[in-house]
Amino acid sequence: MEQTKVADRKGCCEVIEFSVAVLNDNKIRIIDLTGRAINVSRNGLCFITHYPLKAGHVLKFKTSMGRYRHGIVLWIKELGDDYIAGAELIESTPAALSRCGGTKSHTPSSAGRPVF
Repeated sequence: MEQTKVADRKGCCEVIEFSVAVLNDNKIRIIDLTGRAINVSRNGLCFITHYPLKAGHVLKFKTSMGRYRHGIVLWIKELGDDYIAGAELIESTPAALSRCGGTKSHTPSSAGRPVF
């Protein structure tokens, strides 16, 4: 079954900052990364990064207003030396994050506001 896009996407070319938690030798390590957004919507974004993310990774994006939004990587493809990924933005509430294995956020959800 093919997913349908609910929100209109807007093209952009912004540098984005985000982090991902990875398990290494039974220790969780937070990696701070950057990428370049290709398009964004209220529900998600498509972006390019140098790091080989995996579907299911939970990301923490820093917005242009200094707040944070969480997202889940839905897909990723190699693009030369880089990777192109699609992530769905999720509510940053403890209940929503616990469903995807994330951690409690101290930032209120910014649903309905501009993503970046």
